[in-house]
Amino acid sequence: MDDFHAKTCLRFVPRTTESNYLDIISDDQGCWSYVGMLGGMQPVSLERYNCVYRGTAIHELMHAVGFFHEHTRNDRDDYVTIHYENVMPGYARAFDKDTNWQYVGEDYNYASIMHYGTYIYSTDWGHLNTIEPTDPNVWLLNPSDKYSMEESDARQINTLYAAELRLVLLTAAVAAVAASPTIPLAAKAMYNPNLFQGDIKGVAGQEPGRERAAILGPDYLWPRGEVPYVFGSSITTHQSSIIQAGMKDFHAKTCLRFVPRTTESDYLEIVSNDQGCWSYVGTIGGMQRLSLDINGCIYTGTAIHELMHAVGFFHEHCRNDRDEYVTIHYENVIAGYAYAFDKDTNWQYVGENYNYASIMHYGTYSFSTNWGTLKTIVPTDPNIVLVEAYDKYTMAASDANQINTLYAAECARRQ
Repeated sequence: MDDFHAKTCLRFVPRTTESNYLDIISDDQGCWSYVGMLGGMQPVSLERYNCVYRGTAIHELMHAVGFFHEHTRNDRDDYVTIHYENVMPGYARAFDKDTNWQYVGEDYNYASIMHYGTYIYSTDWGHLNTIEPTDPNVWLLNPSDKYSMEESDARQINTLYAAELRLVLLTAAVAAVAASPTIPLAAKAMYNPNLFQGDIKGVAGQEPGRERAAILGPDYLWPRGEVPYVFGSSITTHQSSIIQAGMKDFHAKTCLRFVPRTTESDYLEIVSNDQGCWSYVGTIGGMQRLSLDINGCIYTGTAIHELMHAVGFFHEHCRNDRDEYVTIHYENVIAGYAYAFDKDTNWQYVGENYNYASIMHYGTYSFSTNWGTLKTIVPTDPNIVLVEAYDKYTMAASDANQINTLYAAECARRQ
């Protein structure tokens, strides 16, 4: 509600005696709302187990004040492809276009709080996408992963309500549904003081404390493109299945192979009982720890991200050409973490252009003093939505291409 109050002319006020009002509940099934004002008591459902997220609340309240889904606009085919073959049986109607909907002066916006994510209603979440942007640099988020409406959402509200400010009335008992923004645990786990760029413990061939990003020489790549690993005693069966899902992404798209260690002297030890999510970059020799803290790091995307470090890669948003693609708002960065955005002035890239969708790119609010409100990484392309690694399920094609290019000679030795 505070997001509406900060950006639009709408005001949510506790109900007193008004006959038309919203009744926001958490004991019904699912996240849902009516569109517009029906008259009388009008329920909005934010089920306690799956719907009590800031972004979901904004999304359902946007419905309540009169708005539909962005991905069902009648011009959507210019911007996304719907893969009906990947949609769960019985849910195809969720993608019906709004052929009669008139838009309120705004172009299509992938980042709209009313836009669903890549795998919505998928028969195989994380693998078979249902909504594919025509722009390959765009990664679609679900409302639950967002923290505020877009400026285009706010402008549409203000345009629609300019002539008549309708106060949206709430039952006082549920007026506190919209929570204040907090840093997600999965993001906070990447905040490791004194580690290079936040989650890099060290760089192969470089003096500790003097790390810089640079393409690794062949001495610091994993021989033959094989990465021996062991799971520490802290890793549970469930955790190992998630980490191995990340490894399978490498196996499906690159020439690298993660193999259980037998007698190899150089290997990864993957643990979940250390603090934070972090890795070394490249092979440093001997037992090499990779931390996926049980508190915030056990996600397929995070595992892929840290394994990308381990095989030799740095962050996308720290590339030396990043200023052409993003603006870093240092004024919004937590004190002491500005170094996490240092540019890699000496890094040579492996044949790929900057990619917002890279698994190595951080999200909009990384290291923000006010998560969900004050942005730290703002794309120069206003249609781009930046996604944290933990909200992704796979590496980008450009990530895979760079791995295959860097390891071409090593992998050839395995043939």
